[in-house]
Amino acid sequence: MQRAITGYREDDEGFVVAVLECGHGFHQRHRPPFELRPWTLTAEGRASMLGTACECLRCDRFERPDGWAESKRSPEFTATSVPAALLHDHDLKAGVWGELRVYEGRVTLLSEDGALGPWELVAPATHGIAPRWRHRVSPSEDARFQVVFFRGGS
Repeated sequence: MQRAITGYREDDEGFVVAVLECGHGFHQRHRPPFELRPWTLTAEGRASMLGTACECLRCDRFERPDGWAESKRSPEFTATSVPAALLHDHDLKAGVWGELRVYEGRVTLLSEDGALGPWELVAPATHGIAPRWRHRVSPSEDARFQVVFFRGGS
């Protein structure tokens, strides 16, 4: 998944880590001749790259960023109580991660463009939901499930 650079931090070895909009970090090392990122060496260079999209492999694996804490939970849903909005393409806003938890039955998780998924989650099962990832759910008649939300940490 493509994620924009929103800021920077330094790792323990002094290398620049781009902070992505999803909450993950992405090392931006300048180690010629193998890694050429001279823009990391100055504040002006780093500022020029803010907003640039990078491929986030941790988002591709639906891994929630380290240190993020649960902020709220949806009610438990069934096939008859699931809100219509969840059955249609939707996403979580930037800065919010989700986790679909299936307690009974099965829930199919589909992406808007079909590039990722579908996944059929058979209870008990969980699946991460990245910020701004367009998706929808399709529960079986015997499904019971919930969405847990997480917000940024360290």
